[in-house]
Amino acid sequence: MLRVIIVDRHPYFRRSLTAFLEAVHGVSVAGEFGSCEEALRCLESDQPDIVFMDVVMSEAEAAAACRVIRDHHPETTVILYGFSRPPSSRTGRCMFVLKDRVFEELPALIALVREHGTAAGA
Repeated sequence: MLRVIIVDRHPYFRRSLTAFLEAVHGVSVAGEFGSCEEALRCLESDQPDIVFMDVVMSEAEAAAACRVIRDHHPETTVILYGFSRPPSSRTGRCMFVLKDRVFEELPALIALVREHGTAAGA
């Protein structure tokens, strides 16, 4: 079972993404957070396999969170989504999907994480 957390400042989108992911076999949503700070606190006690994060949280905040997760939780995959791709130098090896395609592309990204154990190996 893959454990995921969702980080998005919009409660409606978080709920929609949670409902979508909970319908995917083998996926459990461990939490929803409205800020990167809340999500990073969760990572200390609850080790999710995947963090889905809206890059618009604040591009700087999302980039900093990606670096922290990559450096301190390398086994956790970060999948960013947004309406435009952030500069890769700011987010490291995080995966990215366009927000208007997130529901179409997430099943394939989840399968990739299952296959490789982490997106870092993908």
